[in-house]
Amino acid sequence: MEKKQEIKGKVVSIIYYNDKNTYSIFLFHLDEKTITCTGNLPFIKLNDKYILYGQYVEHNVYGKQFKFDTFEKILPSTEEELISYLSSGAIKGLGEKTAERIIAEFGDKSIEVIKSNPKKIAKIKGISLNKAEELQKIVNEEWYFLQLVKFLNPYGINNENISKIYKEYQSKAIDLINENPYLILDIVENVDFSYVDKIASDLEFEIVNINRIKYGVKYTLLKNFESGNTCLLYEKLLIAVSKFLHIDSEYIENAIIEMKVENEIEIETRENSEEYVYLARINQIENMVANKIKSMLNEHEKKVDISNRIKIIEKKLEITLTDMQRKAIEMGYNNNISVITGGPGTGKTTIIQCLMKLFLDDGKNVSLCAPTGRAAKRITEVTGYEAKTIHRLLDLTKIEERIDKLQIKVEQLKTDVVILDEASMLDTIIFGFLIKALTPGTKLILIGDVNQLPAVGAGDILNDLIKCKEMNCIYLNEIFRQAKESLIVVNAHKVNNGIYPDLEIKDKDMFYINNTDNDSILNEIVDLCKYRLNSYITCDSIKDIQVIDPTKKGDVGTRNLNKFLQESLNPKSKEKAEKVYGQTIFRIGDKVMQVKNNYDLEWEKKEFEGQGVYNGDMGYVTQINNADNIVQVTFDDGKIAEYTNSVLEELEHAYAITVHKSQGSEFDVVILPIVQGPPMLYTRNLLYTAITRAKKMLVIIGDRRIVDKMVDNMRNNDRITGLEYKLNY
Repeated sequence: MEKKQEIKGKVVSIIYYNDKNTYSIFLFHLDEKTITCTGNLPFIKLNDKYILYGQYVEHNVYGKQFKFDTFEKILPSTEEELISYLSSGAIKGLGEKTAERIIAEFGDKSIEVIKSNPKKIAKIKGISLNKAEELQKIVNEEWYFLQLVKFLNPYGINNENISKIYKEYQSKAIDLINENPYLILDIVENVDFSYVDKIASDLEFEIVNINRIKYGVKYTLLKNFESGNTCLLYEKLLIAVSKFLHIDSEYIENAIIEMKVENEIEIETRENSEEYVYLARINQIENMVANKIKSMLNEHEKKVDISNRIKIIEKKLEITLTDMQRKAIEMGYNNNISVITGGPGTGKTTIIQCLMKLFLDDGKNVSLCAPTGRAAKRITEVTGYEAKTIHRLLDLTKIEERIDKLQIKVEQLKTDVVILDEASMLDTIIFGFLIKALTPGTKLILIGDVNQLPAVGAGDILNDLIKCKEMNCIYLNEIFRQAKESLIVVNAHKVNNGIYPDLEIKDKDMFYINNTDNDSILNEIVDLCKYRLNSYITCDSIKDIQVIDPTKKGDVGTRNLNKFLQESLNPKSKEKAEKVYGQTIFRIGDKVMQVKNNYDLEWEKKEFEGQGVYNGDMGYVTQINNADNIVQVTFDDGKIAEYTNSVLEELEHAYAITVHKSQGSEFDVVILPIVQGPPMLYTRNLLYTAITRAKKMLVIIGDRRIVDKMVDNMRNNDRITGLEYKLNY
């Protein structure tokens, strides 16, 4: 690790400041030269002096810069500095002349008087008591914050997280942290526990400390939740926390008892007396979901024979259904809740079309939905019926990200039937919102491929529902004749069944290019996008071709691929405006993806306006206005949103995306590079999911041996949840 460098100087020009996270770009004068600096710097003002700690970096557009992660502010000491500080514009109407009067009256004690005695300041000509108190508030706020920065920065806690802590605790922050440093973890869940442990150690807290142990348990359960599990076996929790905190398990058991009494955690006893530990809020949500599903299963309706109606629909749509498809349609029509699962080419889309036709002919109100915008767009295109995202269907304006504060509150849906496609993407939280919104009598039909990657969020909803003994469930396993002609479909099913895919056939819709050199693979991907694929299929290099990758990291990971593909497919041009944000260049024509749920971002779509752009939404940069610092993105579903600097961090290039990010989407042409990667990631269901993203053509480029290893790698990715148990016992 490189040693941090230290530079000392003053701010001479502020190029950019993000109010949300304090990220700053500014010119810094030192040693008779001026350099560009980047980093989080709250309360930045012209002429402020700092010591910055970081490293010099080379920006690909702006050249040499100093990137800092910690700082010390040098408080004003001379009269000139004090006058500049007080008249910096923070207080409207407090200019240089008024600042000079304050300095003339109180000299180098001016800051202390402002902080402690605004009534004295109010005696100065031109300063009312209100203005003096406002000045006191601003100076104290900055002073307390700087003390907090000085306190926490050495422990690796960055200024963005310090801002969150200060916002929560204000001037009491340092005192409260001194009493219990672990409360930091309540505010900023992404802070490493070891950082807080070091603070506690320096404050001479004992290693066997009840707060430390409780937060160690909570931290372990949160990390477990982030890994996809809703709970953890009691014994495994004890082992994990004991190893993590380096203390005996008896202390942890005592802490768990207290946490249970205080309703921070809940323990569920299952068969064989096994105990599973939950964060209380997660168990409550899982219980609510299970109880609602049981209630739906117990609401028996009179079964209606619709076989003749199905025959009429077959004739009208000019299709021939299999017996299993007919059973699936009858099941969905006649039950309050049902699950239909199957791989590609097994007719799931046709079943949706038939169900929609049946219910609409009955005069029912039907809501067709999917977990993501791209999935909703795809199901709209293939069925001809409008589908919404779950967020839009439920009008979810915001979901609390902190688990302990999460409340499942939602308006009841005024609909008779909900058909949910891509159900494998459902996590416990979003399914909790959906299930809570269903009124008694509303039918829920879940459709998806259980063999795909599990949801990004915690839980294994589709799999747990299928394992429910009382669930109405059909597994489609017959591939249609047309689908059998597709090597994509055939090989997807082979992979799913543990059979190596056939990569030698050259005249179908799936091709394999043997290449084990990373640099050569990068060049070949560009060549495929720009030239070669057009000789097989008419396609746009950017819009129709999607590079999907197992990983973000490495020479052939999405991060490097996106830089490489942008330079090749959408190069710098005088005709194309650009926006530089940190180390990223956004250019008109770029393919981009939203990578974080933003419930507040406003958008327009034809005559509609709304709020909310979600993780996984893809689109293109259509306008850039550098004067107003705005990047306009038009998303695939037609939404047009404007990104200011404060939200640009939520946008990434999407020439190449991970397999996980591709879930719920289909692309005309997919290029899938396969190079050496971690066994935990390079699994059979990841390869299966990647193959099934291609609609018209798939090109796998890489090492055949690694492809086969992925087929063999049935690494146990089963998630630990309680929904199956709650439904069956």
